[in-house]
Amino acid sequence: MGHGVRCFATARDGRVHGRAWFIGGGKPANCPVKVYLPDGALFLETRTDTAGEFRFETADRSPLKIVVEAGEGHRAEYMLKGATPTTDAPEPGRDDRRDTAVAMPADSAASDDARLKAIVREAVRDEVAVLRMDLEQSRRAGPGATEIIGGIGWILGLMGVVLWARSRAGGNRSAGPS
Repeated sequence: MGHGVRCFATARDGRVHGRAWFIGGGKPANCPVKVYLPDGALFLETRTDTAGEFRFETADRSPLKIVVEAGEGHRAEYMLKGATPTTDAPEPGRDDRRDTAVAMPADSAASDDARLKAIVREAVRDEVAVLRMDLEQSRRAGPGATEIIGGIGWILGLMGVVLWARSRAGGNRSAGPS
């Protein structure tokens, strides 16, 4: 992975939505995005929009390697596990079809409960995808508290060495001939 640019993508229902960003916070606009299949074959090419986002559709459920080329050596890669994210995994003992609620009679209380669960599950999935994207974007966005405190410690340590050296040099001058 190159320096300075990062990317992240999520997939759901055959649609992939991704975002690229520079570590300093800028958005790589109109940059090439290449998508590769697991065997290394080029699957498709697209570009980021002015906000650094990209979208494409795929019926392929295999993992995809997404590469964003932001110019001047800036390159980001992201491995998308497949066209259906891991959060879409069915619950144990549950059929993976999303339309099971629709197959039930409309007047059934179970039908209403199943529809409500499906709506909540989809809303949570959408919000978690946004949070995952934001979390990935915030990673390595700049120095953290540890780096800042460490830097201050180095500065104070170097100042201490300089002041100690000056005091030693000053002490030797006063002890010279009068």
